[in-house]
Amino acid sequence: MERLALRNLVSRSAPKQNVTEVREISVNRKTQILVVDDSRTQIYALQKVLAEAGYDVLAENNGREGVLSARRNRPDLILMDIVMPGVNGFEATRSLRSYPETVDIPVIIISGSDQASDRVWGMRVGADAFMAKPLQRTLLLEKITACIGAGEVKNRDYQARQLAGLTDHE
Repeated sequence: MERLALRNLVSRSAPKQNVTEVREISVNRKTQILVVDDSRTQIYALQKVLAEAGYDVLAENNGREGVLSARRNRPDLILMDIVMPGVNGFEATRSLRSYPETVDIPVIIISGSDQASDRVWGMRVGADAFMAKPLQRTLLLEKITACIGAGEVKNRDYQARQLAGLTDHE
């Protein structure tokens, strides 16, 4: 759930005295997860699990499109495969960390192997977590919940920097 601040100009007794009121309203929005994977089967399986859990799912089939989609849609979390044609998951994750609008989006690297080197490299390029395929539904949803909670804190920091005019990167 997001909170938006609305400003209303309210005229008081004197015609030249305007007071700005700030009212917060709640806007219901499903948590959005971007799945970046070149396997249609994997995307379909993840979409099914995530939709059943109440998430809104976006999907891209390569790292380049994943980065563009993340910048455009600002999802709440990204599930990133490693091995993809063109821009791989490590390169895409590193790229996401270079843009102010995506730097704070949690990324969970998903790998077909459970090698320590993949885990270490994933964390080095900016991933928040690592999971090996095949994914266990319960563990995946727990990891998503934990990462989104941490991402909300980071996102509030980004929004504060944005309001202060400290994020002028394009």
